[in-house]
Amino acid sequence: MLYVVPEMALSVVMLSDPAAPRDPVHMASLHALLADGILPALGAGNGNGAEPLAVPEPGAG
Repeated sequence: MLYVVPEMALSVVMLSDPAAPRDPVHMASLHALLADGILPALGAGNGNGAEPLAVPEPGAG
């Protein structure tokens, strides 16, 4: 999974087992890791001008 957040000059790559079946729950977990863990740790959403990341719902794309 590749995430690009131009507002923060940030690119995040998350790797998973390529042989595993695609799992919407796992993909949602990756989105949540970025939105709830990585971005807040880097200062997103704490008044530094960065907008919260809108992550898609599982199965939405």
